Amino acid sequence: MKTKTLYHPDDPSQPVTVNADHEQAYLQSGWSEKAPDVPKGYADQRVDDLKAEIDSRNEGRDEADLIPATGVKADLVAALEADDNK
Repeated sequence: MKTKTLYHPDDPSQPVTVNADHEQAYLQSGWSEKAPDVPKGYADQRVDDLKAEIDSRNEGRDEADLIPATGVKADLVAALEADDNK
């Protein structure tokens, strides 16, 4: 039986595989055959890329507001996420 992977518009991280009998019902309710472009989280990035992002954000900031660019990957991710939540 022919199947397709479909993506929900509100939560593309949980695709479903449907058979041809159910495909049209999913498509009519907003599901898509094309995976949307989902930005990768910080944990998926390399340490060099995380440090580059921190350096970019730190440009023009006061000393007291600088994001720390030291430590292990988990420290860099936590620092960027904390900055996002300011």
